[in-house]
Amino acid sequence: MSFGLARGRQLDPGGVGVVSADLPPVPDDPAERERARFDPRGWFADPGLPFEIEIGSGKGGFLVESATARPGVNLLGIEWAKEFWRYTADRCRRHGLANVRVLHADAVEFLKWRIAEGVADVIHLYYSDPWPKTRHHKRRVVRDEFLAEARRVLRTGGQLRIVTDHDGYWEWMQDHFARWCKEEARAPDSGTGVPISGTGVSPVREINSGMAVPPAVASLFPWEMAGVRDARTESPLSSKAPGSESRATTGGFIRLSDADAAAAIRSATAPGVGADLCSSERGPASLVRTNYERKFTSEAKPPHAAVLVSSRA
Repeated sequence: MSFGLARGRQLDPGGVGVVSADLPPVPDDPAERERARFDPRGWFADPGLPFEIEIGSGKGGFLVESATARPGVNLLGIEWAKEFWRYTADRCRRHGLANVRVLHADAVEFLKWRIAEGVADVIHLYYSDPWPKTRHHKRRVVRDEFLAEARRVLRTGGQLRIVTDHDGYWEWMQDHFARWCKEEARAPDSGTGVPISGTGVSPVREINSGMAVPPAVASLFPWEMAGVRDARTESPLSSKAPGSESRATTGGFIRLSDADAAAAIRSATAPGVGADLCSSERGPASLVRTNYERKFTSEAKPPHAAVLVSSRA
């Protein structure tokens, strides 16, 4: 099946496109598989720059705009559909973006078998296919296995940023997030019930009650946070209703509140791109930067945003 993206042009991935088939094979012996993992930052001219991964690059809108606005960041886009991969790599090459590489591979498998531990600063997952039919749920990107590998690949304090406008998929994500994040912490207020920042920020989630908040989280917010208890209360803010049961937690992430997550994505992404991703004002003809790039909805569908911050405590 062809999507006709080339429109008669010869697409040239040039030095931007990377094919997973060019990589050494993964050893059959599980004990030897660690040898197949490597640091993809070596694909870039300056491997010392911050490194971010986008899962599902589509036609490359996010990569092009982010790489152009942030030349001090190396971006690796991973796209499974070969025609979209060629189109995106060609597009980035024509824009002269030296800080972009586009990989043709299954992103989940690539994270699992190929990428070394603790190398990524951010993993972007925006509007991935919700696979709405029950029998297809196993194809969803957000699963326990993916969250485990994302945490391994992210440095301590690195972020997994997710946006979706599919309510069913969001509920699925909530269930998975609950296993990987627990406890709620609020920023101490000014004594008047108003957060020190004046932004009306709601809780973040923290995985261990005694764990220090990573610098990546602290840098997003102007207040100082210490532990999961509000200094002005005696009970944990995460207390549940009587009779409710705690979920078993795999652990590994701090979760920002939904409002804070949307704000973080808006502010930390290239100008305009983050606003498009998290806009709740999208109308029937609005452009959304998704895997499919141009996604039109028959009605405005407010998106859901999540930011999970990797912790190794």
